Amino acid sequence: MGIRLRRRNRKGGYQGSSRKHGVKKKAAQRRGHIDATSIAEPNIQKLWEEHKTIRENTEKLGISLLANPSIKYDTVGEQPSKGKTELVSLLEGRAARGEAPRPNHLPDGEKLVLCKLIEKYGTDYRKMARDMRLNSRQHTPTVLRKKCEQFLNDESGKQTKRVRAVV
Repeated sequence: MGIRLRRRNRKGGYQGSSRKHGVKKKAAQRRGHIDATSIAEPNIQKLWEEHKTIRENTEKLGISLLANPSIKYDTVGEQPSKGKTELVSLLEGRAARGEAPRPNHLPDGEKLVLCKLIEKYGTDYRKMARDMRLNSRQHTPTVLRKKCEQFLNDESGKQTKRVRAVV
């Protein structure tokens, strides 16, 4: 075995590219950048600039970076934004119109399972929780109660009307 081969084996093989899949995105996150698609609020997503850092974007949008304003952080050289930003006016307009936040709808498969459980057991959530065939996700009685209440209060499905007739 030649000296070059021994050195290469000692180093752990050929020294090629050290970048793996997804490393660029993770490195950008470490530098303070995030992708606009990872933001849930559509108004913020439209106004988000990916080349700016998180702190720069939140200052531009006029929103707080920290959820707890009592925590102080270093603000050397930062000027607070004056006046309303575009995002603040959009959110205030939505609040003035009385738009409710998006409701959490149950998936169709879960509605079907809840419908079968309610038809079989009525409001006995302990028995529902023990039924491993229908309750394959092993929800507790409390979780089943909350899901059933949400399902019965949801007026969007024909299944609801059929189940209410049974209960």
